[in-house]
This record gives sequence, structure tokens and C-alpha cells, in this order.
Amino acid sequence: MITLYQFGNSVCCQKVRITLSEKRLDWEPVEVDLFRSEQYDPDYLKLNPKGVVPTLVHDGQPLIEPPERGDTGGFRQVSDNHRVCGTAKFAMKSHDLDIYATAMRYW
Repeated sequence: MITLYQFGNSVCCQKVRITLSEKRLDWEPVEVDLFRSEQYDPDYLKLNPKGVVPTLVHDGQPLIEPPERGDTGGFRQVSDNHRVCGTAKFAMKSHDLDIYATAMRYW
């Protein structure tokens, strides 16, 4: 299961939601209210010591950094582990990963 710690108005979080939806991955949102400083809650800081959103948690492993250009990092791991999502099957090609990395570069 994938959990996305997010703030609804964050453009960075929107990019991740769009990517997860395009790949038809099942995920669960957890709202982190930045206006109430919930990103500084001790439990959240255990997941993301930088205290920023988004934080993507996959199989208990938090992914807190966006991929650098040409590096798809943790998202490749998520994609490789989720080739069948519901009834949709997909295989991520390196071209797809490059597009993702480019889109997420400014996360």
C-alpha cells in the first residue's frame, strides 16, 4: 500500500497525486495541514525530518526526496512493485520514468 502525506493546495503534492493516478496505483491520502504546522508534529518528523510535504510511504519506507534529472529513485521501486493495479496492468518504460523525473524535478 502507498500512503501519501500531503497538503491539498500544494503544487508539489498535486504532481505526486497526478502521477499516482496516471499509473492507476492504489494509495491512501493523509492530510498534513501546513496552516496548523502539522508538518512539525514529532510523528510526522519521524517520517520526514525536513518537515515538508509530500512524503510518499511505500511498504513502510518513506520517500521524501524528488528524483534528480535522469534518476527515478524510489518511484522506480514503487512502480516495479506495483505492476498490476486493480484490473490495469502497466510496465513503466525508461521514457515514462524520464518524464516523471522531469515533472518532479521542482518538487
